[in-house]
Amino acid sequence: MKGQQLLERDEALGTLQRTFTDAADGRGGVVMIDATPGLGKTGLLDAAAEQATTLGLRVLRGRGIQLEHHFAFGVARQILERPVAALAPRDREEVLAGAARGATSVLAASAPAATVDEYTVIHGLYWVVANLTGAGPLAILVDDAQWADPATERLLLYLAARAGDLPVALVVATRPRADDDLVTLLASTPGVTHLDLRPLA
Repeated sequence: MKGQQLLERDEALGTLQRTFTDAADGRGGVVMIDATPGLGKTGLLDAAAEQATTLGLRVLRGRGIQLEHHFAFGVARQILERPVAALAPRDREEVLAGAARGATSVLAASAPAATVDEYTVIHGLYWVVANLTGAGPLAILVDDAQWADPATERLLLYLAARAGDLPVALVVATRPRADDDLVTLLASTPGVTHLDLRPLA
């Protein structure tokens, strides 16, 4: 809820604020929020969205859904499909130009049904994000990333490894899952800030 105060989350909110401020200044960053169920990570993401908007970042959001775990690039579509579709035709053509053309099989409704290898799509989606920053810095917020499809997880890792090259703040909220390596790989990516939410006092 807008303006709702979060209890005992000042440190986390301060970290997010600094990450968004850096992105607004052209220095991207990544924050991973790790929490067991019921600790308020979704509420923290809502507050983060308010912070980012106040600082002039455009907020793009996605959420992992357990029943859609095997839908390739499902969460990536949540994040990028509507922003790209909302562009004027000429602007959309520019955003999907060059290396970003590899993402058309995921984002363009009129794209041909040709088979494109996953790396080409991930690299293309990275360039879609890069091209969207031409209109201003971005905050990409992903909730329940433990249920994101494997292709989107690989995209998040790809973005995280290159976050410093773009005015983008990537915030990934997840909870531990035994059969998912995203938390381990993301936490070990250089430059990623790890927030481990603890129960309230």
